[in-house]
Amino acid sequence: MPRSLGHHPFPVTARRYLDALKNHRATVTWDQLRRDLNTIALDVRTLRESDRISTANPAKMTAADMAELLGYWRTRPRRGKHAKGGVLDQTSQAHLFSALKGLLGFCANGAVDQMKHTMPWVETPRRQENGVKVFDRAQLQRQRAAVEGMTAWWGTVARFLVRFAPATGLRPKEIRQQDLECVDIEARIVSVCH
Repeated sequence: MPRSLGHHPFPVTARRYLDALKNHRATVTWDQLRRDLNTIALDVRTLRESDRISTANPAKMTAADMAELLGYWRTRPRRGKHAKGGVLDQTSQAHLFSALKGLLGFCANGAVDQMKHTMPWVETPRRQENGVKVFDRAQLQRQRAAVEGMTAWWGTVARFLVRFAPATGLRPKEIRQQDLECVDIEARIVSVCH
């Protein structure tokens, strides 16, 4: 990996990394990784311009640079079209950290491992598991009452979903992509096909 990448080494290296992964990742995964690397590039540029990290070149980033970036993510305000204030949540931090680890691995940079060994006090972000939200009987009754007034095809679909979805435990995507062959109405069994 060349060490001299001009004035903007992070985007150049990220582009090479994405090009290398193009045929090895699903399009949706690749697009998400591209967006994550763009976000990281903005954060790296912000930290480099304020001299909080030593370099913007992923091949030369140090353990101290990684620790500074992780600290920045804990305090950086959320941004984007759906941001409603606050700072990045832990799941978002973990997602960005995972993308950055992949890029540094591509550059043969061991800064992440070095940080874990020489700076054990720096916590790496972990994904937060959000509990499953379950409606109580009153909430289900309100939903059923609301869809009873709906007419036409959308009303039929809404009434079906309000009765079917809570009883199955399937995710919305699993219900939406369900094949008719995977539903046994008489035995009341639904197999997840997708």
